[in-house]
Amino acid sequence: MGDVGLSCGKFQWQELLPALTPYFVMKVGRVPLIRYGLPGSTEVAGTVGQCIEAYANAGIGLHAVMLERLGPNVWHRSPAQAMAVLEELEETAKLYCWSHGRTAPLAPEQVQTLEDRFNIRWH
Repeated sequence: MGDVGLSCGKFQWQELLPALTPYFVMKVGRVPLIRYGLPGSTEVAGTVGQCIEAYANAGIGLHAVMLERLGPNVWHRSPAQAMAVLEELEETAKLYCWSHGRTAPLAPEQVQTLEDRFNIRWH
């Protein structure tokens, strides 16, 4: 699993992946990294809740978070939409891993065009 593998490295960033593909931006959106905690712990759940709230306060809705060394948590309006988020997240993570992190992100203008055209918020 590329997404869990990415969460196992020594990382200095706050999100799993940059805006690599249009579909990642449109379907998945930002994926904050949540530092490791004991699986099922209330501390991790609280951190996830705080993260969701902080992004919402910035006007950015989330559909996923990545729990370091544990894996993704995804949600959406329906199970099918949540599954589409998970699938796109995994495929984009594989792309990033296969390219050894050399995949250039979309240019800011490209992301802005996606935001305008599809009424989404990345920035």
